[in-house]
Amino acid sequence: MERHRTFVDFLAGVDTRDIRATFTVEGRQQRGVVRCENGAYVLGGVLARDRPGIAAAMIDHLDQIVAEKATDWSLGITFEDPWQQRRVNIGWLRAGYLAAFAALGYRYIAQPAFSAVRQQILRPDDDVVRLTVMLARGDAPHTTRSILLVEKPSELRSVVVQMGRAVVLLPYIGCSAGAEIFTDLPLADAGSTDLHGQLLPWPDRAAFLLDT
Repeated sequence: MERHRTFVDFLAGVDTRDIRATFTVEGRQQRGVVRCENGAYVLGGVLARDRPGIAAAMIDHLDQIVAEKATDWSLGITFEDPWQQRRVNIGWLRAGYLAAFAALGYRYIAQPAFSAVRQQILRPDDDVVRLTVMLARGDAPHTTRSILLVEKPSELRSVVVQMGRAVVLLPYIGCSAGAEIFTDLPLADAGSTDLHGQLLPWPDRAAFLLDT
């Protein structure tokens, strides 16, 4: 999940650590690292990762591009820190489930749909439920933590757990539907619509609000 978060930060122009990557400029390749720093993308070669002469040849080619004031060249970046998007999303589903459980309690996770959620967490390679995980709009910091009981719009009535840029949609309190509720939640609309409802305090311990 950390690798995925770093990649998303890089694309969003947020400062990141060095990310292992291969650069390609008009068919010429060099291994190195990239990072985002103060809103700029920084690329650097790592001599130990390439054959002798590769770095010098790349610098000479880039100097030629600058000298000729060329505008028809392209830069490709292949990231070498792999992750499996599905496993990342299941990780966020698990984190959102645990946060909602800590906030709302046993009565909440006893709802029928959560049986399938638990099975999905235990069987990450199987398609048990639709993964209602998305990226938040805007530039949410990693420290963002919130649980919103969405009441409006009514078609998006759900429990929305946000952790940094990751947003997980879970069934609303008292939902009697089974796993099909995850298919019915309009995930695309949730990413482009203002949501309104009750904001719960983030649980730093078991609050179990529905059990008290």
